[in-house]
Amino acid sequence: MPDIDKALMDELKSTWEGAFKPLNDRLDDEAKKFGDAFAETKESLDRVDARIDELDGRLQKMHLDGKGAGEVDAAELKAFEDWARKGVFPTDREVKDVTVGVNTQAGYLVPTEYARDIIRGITEFSPVRQIAHVQPVSSQSLQQPKRTGLPTATWRGETQSFTETNPTVGLEEIPTHELGAFVDVSMQMLEDGAVDIATYIRDELAEAFGVAEGTAFTTGNGVTRPEGFITSITAQETATNDTFVADDVIDLYFSPKTGYIANSAWMCNRQIMKVIRKMKGTDNNYLLQPGLADEPNWQLLGRPVHESPDMAASVADAAKVLAFGDFRKGYKIVDRIGFTLIRDDYTQAGNGMVRFYARRRVGGQVVLSEAIKVLEVN
Repeated sequence: MPDIDKALMDELKSTWEGAFKPLNDRLDDEAKKFGDAFAETKESLDRVDARIDELDGRLQKMHLDGKGAGEVDAAELKAFEDWARKGVFPTDREVKDVTVGVNTQAGYLVPTEYARDIIRGITEFSPVRQIAHVQPVSSQSLQQPKRTGLPTATWRGETQSFTETNPTVGLEEIPTHELGAFVDVSMQMLEDGAVDIATYIRDELAEAFGVAEGTAFTTGNGVTRPEGFITSITAQETATNDTFVADDVIDLYFSPKTGYIANSAWMCNRQIMKVIRKMKGTDNNYLLQPGLADEPNWQLLGRPVHESPDMAASVADAAKVLAFGDFRKGYKIVDRIGFTLIRDDYTQAGNGMVRFYARRRVGGQVVLSEAIKVLEVN
């Protein structure tokens, strides 16, 4: 773990323990004693809250970034730049150097670090991919047998006969859907050696793919896109109308069966996470705590929290504010075609542009709804 990562984690913990908790406790005391907290206390807490958000955001980014751009293989990067800027294919020697470990769909046209950055962008927008079961497939859909009923064992007397029983099995099918985008880049930009074309295209397409995938895995309706877990799972409601309190979080924690807890995780919007940050249990301890030194995720009742921008951002009627469970068992993602990039020199040539097409084929849906629970504001 890099020193700067540890330093950030230490600062986050010290800010949480030494500033946030005392200020939030003071705010609660003032509200109980005077009916409302003092403006000065609120302002101080907001500043500390913002600082915690900043530190947490930096930690999350470092966790997702992984290998730095400076570690890109020089031969791969040179071959890609020649292809992206000029449409020049690598020499035989360069082809041999850059094809090792590269996605077969993109071939030697996409350097390893470039393809990996696109996948990182998707992960950043879609925490579902990070914690769900991801399986490559070689056809347009995945069909998998699914147990729908258990056999029944019965007690019998010494001379009684056994009762016939049979398990029941169904078939779960997860279709793949196509996701695509394109970016037009001017020929002059491609010809200018000072322009970092790899970064330019990567950032544009990573954002487009990341947002689309993240939304589909969370709220997709299953029509021309994956089915989202929020759409598929029947939510349980908060105990009281238009409220979201610590008891609701605790109730959700105990909703899945015991066998799902060992690999369980929470998911919510960052703004809901801020609401939970101020919640305490009956023992007056905070439900949410900073993660361990080697894991930037916050811990809610001892389980990691993943931020999802596609879940509800405010506590309102019918808002689905929190999800909890074993996403690896409950949600499956199928990858048919990895990231593929195509350079088109002709379509926009009259406008002085080169078009880069990107596409992938992917599917996803809930396969075991009892493994994931969703909380909806009553």
